[in-house]
Amino acid sequence: MKIRIRSWTALPFAVLLLSACALSPQVVEINPMLEAVQTTSAPASLALEVVDARANPVVGYRGGVYATASISTNENMPDTVRTSLVTALSTRGFRVTEPGQSGDISLKVEIAELSYAARQDNVKRVIDTSAVVRASSAGGTITRTGEYRDRRSKDVLKPPGEAENAALVNAVLTGALQQLVADPDLLKY
Repeated sequence: MKIRIRSWTALPFAVLLLSACALSPQVVEINPMLEAVQTTSAPASLALEVVDARANPVVGYRGGVYATASISTNENMPDTVRTSLVTALSTRGFRVTEPGQSGDISLKVEIAELSYAARQDNVKRVIDTSAVVRASSAGGTITRTGEYRDRRSKDVLKPPGEAENAALVNAVLTGALQQLVADPDLLKY
């Protein structure tokens, strides 16, 4: 009988120990920081649409004991990406129209993939992030398309917190979007 009592008293401690290993879900704020790219393109009006084409807002999982430690993007991601692109494209000489208005050129930007994976590598963890952005522009009868990818890895000793995870996800998305902004052919009309 004593053995049963001891095993029942150990159960709360085991539950407490396992719950300490659990990581909580996170929602990261997306805010890409794009660098201005100067070009000599003729000023034109540009109708810009940004779409989150991913099937699900979950970017990945932080690891740990439970599969509940997800990392998701905030629901206004297309708006914040659009704001960053408006600033960068305006620097290139484009006059970006308000949403729903037409322009000399139309540009549709799709966030096709945004991923985060944590894996154990001996003592350290490796955080792998990647982003895929697709774009389609049209001016007159000409249509151009592009796909822009970025992939990064970072070694860490402990699971990153929400601010560091947001920085990792934003860095990889910024890398893909920066390639789009710098593409000399995508908006050449």
